[in-house]
Amino acid sequence: TFNIALLFAIAALSAMVPLQRNDEQNFPKYTVETGTAGNVLKWSGTNIKVLFETKGKFNNRTDPNLPLKLWDTATDLLPWATSKIYGYPGGPNQYVTSGFYDFQAAVLYTYNAKKTIVPSYYWLYECYPRTLDPATQIFSGTTVLDWQYIVFVPGVVDEACYGTTASVVRECRTNCPGSGSGTVAANTYGKDLWQSYGGTIGRKSIKARISNFGPLLDNYGRLFYGWSDNDETQGITTFLTLKRDGRVLTDVPVILNNTDSIISYYVAYQSIDCTKALATTTTEECPCPAESDAAYKTDPRHADASGICYVPPKVVVTASGATRAAWTVIATVLLLPLLSMW
Repeated sequence: TFNIALLFAIAALSAMVPLQRNDEQNFPKYTVETGTAGNVLKWSGTNIKVLFETKGKFNNRTDPNLPLKLWDTATDLLPWATSKIYGYPGGPNQYVTSGFYDFQAAVLYTYNAKKTIVPSYYWLYECYPRTLDPATQIFSGTTVLDWQYIVFVPGVVDEACYGTTASVVRECRTNCPGSGSGTVAANTYGKDLWQSYGGTIGRKSIKARISNFGPLLDNYGRLFYGWSDNDETQGITTFLTLKRDGRVLTDVPVILNNTDSIISYYVAYQSIDCTKALATTTTEECPCPAESDAAYKTDPRHADASGICYVPPKVVVTASGATRAAWTVIATVLLLPLLSMW
């Protein structure tokens, strides 16, 4: 009787807390909606479920256990290696010391063709949605309350465009106020990336996520980007990680065995490259770019009226056209009573 009761209890617990399989990763589908008080981040209630591949997107080799590096660039030559905003009070310093600045930069460096992007904290603070639907606050003052709600879907803006100085009244600026030129929309990246926040995982699971998704940020602010040595016989892996030493990004090898683990982590995933969007790509996978966005010109989904991103041309009514329309209305009003007599 006790065993039966125990089985029922386990079944009930499993129903309430679904177990995360070790061979899959769930990426919540977030969207940005326009609310009465500005943009709102909204979760659709569904996830993109990705099954791990044995080798993975970033580890397609005959022996996936060989040493792996996501990039060969020396750490001090990475474009975001030395932070300009480290030490700034509140949010900017939190962004850097938490490791999230490095995570977003590394993900864009890994997935994006442009290799000079440095994430802007001030765009994040001034333009990112401030609320998770229906009423969860994302910010407290200038700091972020929970990093798992800072996702790529709204985009990441290059610091060269947005600068390192806040506006006077937390105004979201649309033209580049920094050293760059052009619009903020044209300097926004990463909207085609999904992000996942996970719990405790060990050595093999970390390797699988790096192989499939690229950079991984753990709860200690360490950015994993490969491994220099792996001994499956002994169950030991020496991981390549980056961590801040004050303003400067430094290499910190991390050795983990089969009993070691990290408590939580972030990874990103690109289901489809939206810079090469096909006519059949859904808006769920790649949102329609704004007409002011540089990607609008190359997106085939707005080419004609059959495209899901099609925007009808604006009709300009000339003075002569307006006059003809007015006479048509007058004639209709005068003729209707006469027609009713017949």
